[in-house]
Amino acid sequence: MTKHNIPGLSIAVMKDERLVWAKGYGYADKGKGDLVSPASMFRIASVTKPITAAAILKLTETTNLKLSDKVFGPNGILGDICKKSGDCIDETDLEKITVQHCLEHTTGWTWDSVWEEYDLNNEELIKHTAKNYDQPNTPGSVFTYVNFNYFLLGRIIEKESGQSYQNYVKNAILSKCGITDTYIGADSAAGKGPNEVTY
Repeated sequence: MTKHNIPGLSIAVMKDERLVWAKGYGYADKGKGDLVSPASMFRIASVTKPITAAAILKLTETTNLKLSDKVFGPNGILGDICKKSGDCIDETDLEKITVQHCLEHTTGWTWDSVWEEYDLNNEELIKHTAKNYDQPNTPGSVFTYVNFNYFLLGRIIEKESGQSYQNYVKNAILSKCGITDTYIGADSAAGKGPNEVTY
């Protein structure tokens, strides 16, 4: 913690499928002096990606969703956004993107719009990305880790399941593993959840 300037952390150890030790260290909120406990909630960041992937794969088992399905275009899961929102920077490559390309980070995008446009809602962010971010690589050709790919998978989960991302993942994935005390972190400090540490 000292070496990497980590203000707080929580550790839990399992053995033979039971919790044998748990302890918090440091601060959950340095400003207030709140200490981390084993009950402190931390964001799991990109660990959500395999959870999202599991949700997509579950939908391929329980709905008509296929990994080869197109994401955009007239028959795409998320629709023909280029026709609705005006010109797209590269409509041809955009309409080649499949669910599998999103899973594998091979959509062709190389820059992450999710880090640039916090003020846009989901639909606006998708349209903004299609209009302003080119795809230097043909979908399926080059791996580039881009968070926007999994943002799209979240919208596909909502569309295919008819539920919010959070509700579907809680019901179809996490609850099956006995994980029940979860929530999605808010975009601002005002939305901080119970026992959530300060970032």
